[in-house]
Amino acid sequence: MISVIASYSLTGELWTPILQDLAGFGIMIGVSFVDFRKINKWYKPALFAAVGLLVCTVIFGRGGGGRTLSLGIISFQTFYIVTIFFLFYLCTSLAIEINANQKLDDHRAVGRLVLFVILTGLIAMRNISTATLLFVSGSVIFYVAGVRLKYLGYMLLIIGIAGGIYIGGSAIHERSKTEQGVAQEVKTRGGTGYNRIKYWLTGESDVEGYGRQMTLAQTAIARSAGLPHPGKGIIKNKMPEGENDYVFSLICEELSVWAGIAIILIDFIIFYNIILISRKADGYFVKLFSMAIAMLFIGQTIIHIGTNTNLIPATGQTLPFVSRGSTALFSTFVIFGILINMGKSVQKTVDADDDDLTIK
Repeated sequence: MISVIASYSLTGELWTPILQDLAGFGIMIGVSFVDFRKINKWYKPALFAAVGLLVCTVIFGRGGGGRTLSLGIISFQTFYIVTIFFLFYLCTSLAIEINANQKLDDHRAVGRLVLFVILTGLIAMRNISTATLLFVSGSVIFYVAGVRLKYLGYMLLIIGIAGGIYIGGSAIHERSKTEQGVAQEVKTRGGTGYNRIKYWLTGESDVEGYGRQMTLAQTAIARSAGLPHPGKGIIKNKMPEGENDYVFSLICEELSVWAGIAIILIDFIIFYNIILISRKADGYFVKLFSMAIAMLFIGQTIIHIGTNTNLIPATGQTLPFVSRGSTALFSTFVIFGILINMGKSVQKTVDADDDDLTIK
């Protein structure tokens, strides 16, 4: 409801967000009736699809940051889909191995970690915020699955060094161009990340880029009142991508700060309930994949709101179920459909335990 009201207030569109949400709910309900055990069988094709989409996007990607693939008249951003596919593969393969051997093989664990680092690095070349989501979610899954902490430490060290070289190298290259008096257009996400971190740390004026957007976002939140006044915001007229990357701040300006607080509370209630599914699950796949969904969901929320409030450097991450953007929106509906189906299986197990306390 907040999403539809905000979309109409910010863009003047009413039927498009209503139809998108209705279609998303229909997809979610349809997926919720599909037994997740049948979906499990597709975990290897999901890995190939993730790698294929990722490679195609890195080579043929268009649009802002080269993150969009076009198939005829259809265009969609792939990195969130790649993240979901790979986490699905990861959770299923780990669950299969644990169920078969009651523990993880060290060599296979290292192999998965190497693949994880490679995919995260490739995504970071075009989309650092989604790479961060994948890294955090994947790390939590590895930890819950029982991968040795020393291997996770090595992975963290490698990604930290690689990320530092990537962003630091872009910063040195950009500084050398500036000193030579040559106009430098940032070609890599490393350079973009450096500029955003620099602005966030120093507050240096950036009237054209993300510095301007962050200033506008903070201004919108500062203008929020105790009562909603939809349609009367002024920041939306100056904010590019306001209905996507900065929708939280514009909602606060027009629908009051209480609407922003409501979004935060609702999202953490959803997160808590997903964690309950993970904790009560008997099967390892449900435990791992529900945890992955929880981390993706709350990670998106924290990154989006953190950017809007200047708590973290600027990133282009949508707010789940609220921001406009069909790819992320429909992908979220799909994984929540799977989550609902997993929740049904958990509830059946809980009900059986309540009926017969001897069943374990």
